[in-house]
Amino acid sequence: MSESAAEINSLKMAELNKLNLPKFWREILQIAGPDMFIKIWRVASCPENQWKQDKIYVPSIKKYQEFQCVQIIKCFIESNMSCTEITKELEKHGMSRSPDTIRRIAKKYELGEVPLR
Repeated sequence: MSESAAEINSLKMAELNKLNLPKFWREILQIAGPDMFIKIWRVASCPENQWKQDKIYVPSIKKYQEFQCVQIIKCFIESNMSCTEITKELEKHGMSRSPDTIRRIAKKYELGEVPLR
C-alpha cells in the first residue's frame, strides 16, 4: 500500500512541526516544504557556515531590493528616460530615489549623462 506524495509531504510537515522550532524556521518550512527545508537546515547548520557560535549571518533583504532597483534604473537610463521620468516610474512601484541618486548610478555604470527633465 503506497501513500500519495501529498500524504508523505503532510507526514513530514507534521513531524517537523513537532520540533517546536522558532517562528523564523517554521515560516521557512511553510514556504519551502519539508524536503527543501531539510536541505536549507543542513547547509545552515554546517560548522563552516556558522558566523559566531552556532549563529548564521542572514543578510538583509534590502541588499537584494537595492540591487533590483539599480537594475531597473539602469534599464530606464538606457531607454533614454530623464531623472524626472525615472523618479515617477519608481514611485509607481513604491521605490523612491532622488535625481542625484539616479545620476550617481548612471555615472557608476558609465551610462552617460541623464537629463533632469
